[in-house]
Amino acid sequence: MSGTVDDLASLSELDEKSLLEEIQARYEQQKIYTYIGDIVIAVNPYSSLPIYGQANWMQYKDLKIRSELPPHIYEVSDSAYQNLKRNRFNQCCVVSGESGAGKTESTKLIIEHIVKLCRHETNQLHQRIVQVNPLLEAFGNAQTVINDNSSRFGKFIELNFDSNGQILGGSISEYLLEKSRVVSHNEGERSFHIFYYLFAGLDKERRDANLLNSAEDHRIMNQFRGEKIYEDKAEMAECKKKWDELLSIMTSVGFIELEIDGILAILAAILHIADVKFIPDPNSDGVLIQNENILGLISELLVVKAEELVKALISNTSSVGTEKVTSLKNESQANDGRDALAKALYGRLFTWIVSKINSLLKIQDRMATNEMTIGILDIYGFENFKNNSFEQLCINIANEQLQYFFNFHIFQLELDEYKSEGISGSAITFVDNRPLLDLFMDRLGMFDLLDDESRFPQGTDQTLIDKFAKNLSKKPEFKLPKGQGLQFMITHFAGSVTYSAQGFLEKNRDTLSDSIMRCLKTSTSLLVTEIFNLLPEVKAGTYGRNLRISVLMKGPVKMQPVNSAALKKAFNLGGTLRANPTIDGMAPGTRTLATSFKTSLDSLLQKLMAAQPHFIRCIKPNAAKEPNHFDKSLVLQQLSYTGVLETVKIRRQGYSTRLTFPEFVQRYGLISSVFQLTPNDNGSQICEQIMNKSELKDWQIGKTKVFLKYQHVEQLNLMVTEASKKIVACQKFWRSVLAQRKLKSLKAMAKDCSDQWQALCNVISEISEKEFSIQKSLNEQDTKDHQTFLEAERRRKEMEAISASQPAIQNNAAGTVRAPSSSAVKSTAANLFTPSANMGGIPEESSQNSFLMSLPDGFAGRQTVNSTTQILLTETLGKLGQLSTEIWAKLYYMEKNAIIGKVYLRDWEVVIDDTDTEYNGLVIGINSSAFDHLDDSESKSISKAIGKGVNIVRDVEGNIYLKKLSKCDIFIKGYSEPDRFCFSQEVGASEGKLKYDQIKVFDMKVFKQRLVREIPKTNWDPYYLARLCAFSFAFVKDCTRDVETPCWVCLINFLALDLFGKPAVIDELQKAMKLSDKDLKEAKTKWAALDFRRRIDGFGGGRPNSSRDSARM
Repeated sequence: MSGTVDDLASLSELDEKSLLEEIQARYEQQKIYTYIGDIVIAVNPYSSLPIYGQANWMQYKDLKIRSELPPHIYEVSDSAYQNLKRNRFNQCCVVSGESGAGKTESTKLIIEHIVKLCRHETNQLHQRIVQVNPLLEAFGNAQTVINDNSSRFGKFIELNFDSNGQILGGSISEYLLEKSRVVSHNEGERSFHIFYYLFAGLDKERRDANLLNSAEDHRIMNQFRGEKIYEDKAEMAECKKKWDELLSIMTSVGFIELEIDGILAILAAILHIADVKFIPDPNSDGVLIQNENILGLISELLVVKAEELVKALISNTSSVGTEKVTSLKNESQANDGRDALAKALYGRLFTWIVSKINSLLKIQDRMATNEMTIGILDIYGFENFKNNSFEQLCINIANEQLQYFFNFHIFQLELDEYKSEGISGSAITFVDNRPLLDLFMDRLGMFDLLDDESRFPQGTDQTLIDKFAKNLSKKPEFKLPKGQGLQFMITHFAGSVTYSAQGFLEKNRDTLSDSIMRCLKTSTSLLVTEIFNLLPEVKAGTYGRNLRISVLMKGPVKMQPVNSAALKKAFNLGGTLRANPTIDGMAPGTRTLATSFKTSLDSLLQKLMAAQPHFIRCIKPNAAKEPNHFDKSLVLQQLSYTGVLETVKIRRQGYSTRLTFPEFVQRYGLISSVFQLTPNDNGSQICEQIMNKSELKDWQIGKTKVFLKYQHVEQLNLMVTEASKKIVACQKFWRSVLAQRKLKSLKAMAKDCSDQWQALCNVISEISEKEFSIQKSLNEQDTKDHQTFLEAERRRKEMEAISASQPAIQNNAAGTVRAPSSSAVKSTAANLFTPSANMGGIPEESSQNSFLMSLPDGFAGRQTVNSTTQILLTETLGKLGQLSTEIWAKLYYMEKNAIIGKVYLRDWEVVIDDTDTEYNGLVIGINSSAFDHLDDSESKSISKAIGKGVNIVRDVEGNIYLKKLSKCDIFIKGYSEPDRFCFSQEVGASEGKLKYDQIKVFDMKVFKQRLVREIPKTNWDPYYLARLCAFSFAFVKDCTRDVETPCWVCLINFLALDLFGKPAVIDELQKAMKLSDKDLKEAKTKWAALDFRRRIDGFGGGRPNSSRDSARM
């Protein structure tokens, strides 16, 4: 085999040998992922491979054609996420395989990829979801003989999304923690990781203060004497590093310091409880505590009385009628009670940690509708050890349940639908493990028998085996080896496993004695009371004033000496003493571990059934955990019992996708221009029409459903995408046509305005020419009159000269000749400079005003030119009431006060750059067709200045953030005058210059403060108050004058505009402005009138700016 076949369903030969050889060839080429139709096989490489990280996950983002890239687990997470958004249906990823096959790592990769696919930079929830996994691994994982990081519990992680695919929150369900590992484990294995991190991370002072001198001295850490706690110094250093990371993660995800100290205190208490040693009491049938010195520290850590703790460890008090009976424990019973306390503390602490994590990951937006989920199941793998106990039985039953779910979805469900829909499917057989599940889950099955025996006071592990033999001996899956004592054998889907029933009853009861519970009830540690549900009204993470949480001791503890022998004498004071009683059965109604496990499995199966599954089969290449080692027999065994060959056949020959007619038309009707299926339509005929249009082969149509092969879905989705692109192109064309028509109309309007302006200019020119002509005529008349005056003056002087040189001439009868008087000459001169009424003149001021007022409204002489921002606001407010509430802003791109383009923003984040990308909800390209650039050379070079541009983000409160992406400078316009804008302190701190780190630009808190200051000044002026909702930023230059800025952007925040007119806001303003009742009533009336979503009539035709407005813009 070549190892080049990505999908095993496309192999020419279908047999186990061909499958095994192809998988081996791919493994040797480090191709660890292989498809079986829509199922992924993942072979654990036991080494790091360069196929993960951002560079790789970006390739598997919204993947259209799967065959374009090699098989990868990222394809599963991308497919689940895209199906969630496309089909609005819950998804689940089921990761299965043996222990050590890589399930935990695969789960982490899926979660990280899904979180990155929907990541929002301002949301810390994504980081928390990724961080909680190491926290769960520290407390829930341990080293086994076959896996260094084996999950000792099952977890189902649910990620919640809104209808847009944005993550809302998450939750974790945990199943069957292997608590017994706290106090005992097989040779070559370890307890939970957290204990090894604890000893490596705590400094010597705190270890000494809590008597944690050496890890080897504690039974939990050194069950088999002589074994190494850490292999070498490098491992110890790695554990210390893990400890430091763990503390950092707990703080980061939301644990407070008091809670962290409480967790560590309980861990220290568990270590000391497990170290308690009992010795026989020579004076009675009871026991004494050998190492009483540590009881004081345990009582301090759990905040209980030392005397009550000793009493609970060496005796048990119960009520018989009105009489209290105190029973002394023998050494075996005392050891069991001690271990039960340690296991209970750890198990309930783990459950509390999971509950705390869930409270930190809970859904943030409770108002979100159409909530959807993606579930990721990571559960312990199938196990078969040398010694298999109750824990391995439950683990393997859980794997049986998952195998049944796989069989049901891949085989049974499909074959049943073939039959009901009349489809001719291939004759494929598979191994059905339903009978084995019935062996455990049915009435009088193994779990019922176990519960019955657990409730009998005289029940023992041997009587349990006898009951199994009596009721289950006829079952082929159950075998009872002869002469093997407490052992029995179960034939699982993965092989036969021999179990030992020793300890089955005690583990199934999973109860603490009454004495220990009474002792814990006296604790004043809130964490202890929380984890044991002793204070149900107190929620995780809350702390009362009178209750203190236990803390890890930071200094030496002053412990009172405890004498168990002396205490024992006092026990008789309260009741009757009875030595070595028989172990009591369970109280009626108490839930057993088997019952809880069955309930959890049923709940898990219901969640899986309610979602579209995606399967990942993890394969272990060898048992030695060695890289580049492929054990054919081991791999073949896993391929056989998981039914891989049968899966390949049904994926190749069967129909993995089955859609009802309405679902099919809704998804793929676009291919044949069918958009909806009405009740009167022939669904079968329309679906056949769509499939014929697609020209695909090997599909079938049943009575109510369309049956498709796995490859058909990818091809149909691609066709829908192409059809959508064509529709978008058509829409763009018609939008362009409409835009051109609008442009033509605007140009006509502009021409009319230009003609009117020219007419005004012509009138003014005529008036000017007439005035000039009148003035010229007057000047000429003045010159002529002046010349006449000069001539008359000359003659007068001549006459005076003659009169002075000659005697007076006597007139004859006709009269006497006389020269004109001086006053007459002056009067004549004055009249010469006064224009007569019929000569015209300059019009008076009132005449000018009357003339201008008579001009048409379109003439500029009647208007005052608005500032740029006022014009943009006027245009926007005129349309605000017609817009969808999803639109949160309008963006104007300007070049030297010319509007080049404008876009409404729906998405919470957008990038403006110099590309030609059409606005797709994420990016707006300045060179796209949405922007009509000027033709001058400077405008053409502007896009180079923009470069990668700027990132705009808004949050739910309406704050707006900017982040620089370009190498060129970007400045907030008007940053030097913050009193005029709603800028945050970050703008002033950066002197208006954007950085590569995100900063808040528009601050809603500052906006409300500005309203308090500006409302009284402006007397509720809506035009000025609306301007507070806008701000601008400029590329390249730090300028306040638009003409000096080559390109800039104005953004109008609708979320701020929408606050106007809302009653809740006026209530806030009332408190800030300290309004009286009378003023409040008047203010509410004015405030209601400011609702810009309704009050649009006043903005249609613009409004002249006042001198105050002009000064502020």
